Amino acid sequence: MDGNRRRQIRKSLEAGAVITEAKLEEEVKDFYIILEQLYKEKVKKPLPSYELFLKFWQSRIGKFFIVKFDGVVVGGSMCPTFENKIIYDWFRCGKIDVAPGVHAGILAAWASIDYALKHGFEYMDFMGAGRPDEEYGVRTFKEPFGGEKVTFGRYHTIINRPLYQAGKLGLAIYQKIKQ
Repeated sequence: MDGNRRRQIRKSLEAGAVITEAKLEEEVKDFYIILEQLYKEKVKKPLPSYELFLKFWQSRIGKFFIVKFDGVVVGGSMCPTFENKIIYDWFRCGKIDVAPGVHAGILAAWASIDYALKHGFEYMDFMGAGRPDEEYGVRTFKEPFGGEKVTFGRYHTIINRPLYQAGKLGLAIYQKIKQ
């Protein structure tokens, strides 16, 4: 892991930020509100409804990490697991400018890595870094955490071309509207 990333994690924890597993539905809701804001302002893609996140938390089919500062949820991550061997960083967010030295988004990403290391998981999947030949901010965020980047290829099968084109157009319009 990059030395700067390690320092950001250490400083965030020293400043009083904590990582826990979600214990209350209210924490899941607070996480979702932060994630929803991220999707509206930056991602500009549809976000699954709150019910998916609530049912995930209730089902216990993975880990739901919460980052708190002064008792307030400032970020977190939703991470499915498979047979205690693989943990997937499925959804993650963190507020910006929580307090000096507190990097909520970085702690949210660290939560799944740290859990995997402490519990003997074989793999931690950050779930994508974009196309290798294109600039991608998500990859820039993930790279300092280290690890091996793998590309198994991209498979793109279009079964109904008119429906696919309508969906692409709809997403483009959605992204323009959300600006």
